[in-house]
Amino acid sequence: MTESYEQTRAAIKARILNSIERDRRVIGCLDYGSTGHGTGDQWSDLDLALIIREEALDSFEAAWRGWAAQFGDLLLAYRSFAGHPWAVYDTGTTPLRVDFSFKPASFLPQLVDLPLSPSSKDHMILYDDTEEALSMAVERLVGKSLQPADLQESFGQASGDFWYMLLRCQTRLLRRHYWAARSDFHALVLHNLMALLRLESGATEKWQASNPADGIESAISQERLASLNACIPDRNEHDLQRAMRAASELGAAICAQIHETKGWSWPETL
Repeated sequence: MTESYEQTRAAIKARILNSIERDRRVIGCLDYGSTGHGTGDQWSDLDLALIIREEALDSFEAAWRGWAAQFGDLLLAYRSFAGHPWAVYDTGTTPLRVDFSFKPASFLPQLVDLPLSPSSKDHMILYDDTEEALSMAVERLVGKSLQPADLQESFGQASGDFWYMLLRCQTRLLRRHYWAARSDFHALVLHNLMALLRLESGATEKWQASNPADGIESAISQERLASLNACIPDRNEHDLQRAMRAASELGAAICAQIHETKGWSWPETL
């Protein structure tokens, strides 16, 4: 019988933990992803931070691909744009992504500054041989607020980035750099538009640790969702221009509403 994605994920995780417990170079392991926060589902990946003894870190990182290959059929292993080693394993269905992060033991005091908020210490800590140093650090993360540190400042940045990038898209269109305009629109304009929608609705509980698009469908009103959906462009440049106008109108409506309720300024003259 073929294993499901969840079964293969559990099996690979168990192999990794079994190896860690026998590897004297590793003194701790954290699940810093959705499963470590108690919010994982059947499609979650694995996000594992390994705490490595100082003297062993360089050699461990240099040979990490061979180390990772022992846990399953490794389809991809590379250092990502985030600077972390990322791997993909075959599951027979949807490939499993595993985000590794290797940290020296001296990193432990900095752990409390990360945007992490596990539901419990047991959810996050998978292995601890640090004489409770890891446990004490994670204890301080439990229930940590991931709200914006300053709502008004966050609004100022999101609204500023939204209008600035929208203008950049417009200049790219004028140059007929259509792919550049489309890339900026999807990656930057819509990103900040959804951040503004979250600020308007108050759905900012994971602000510091997640993409504003995650779960946006249930975070805003159906009316706002319909307006956001109208910002999806078709494949021709004329419809991209229409989508940009729709985004501009929605962004203006959101900023005006936040200004009315909070009194925060925005670049209304744009």
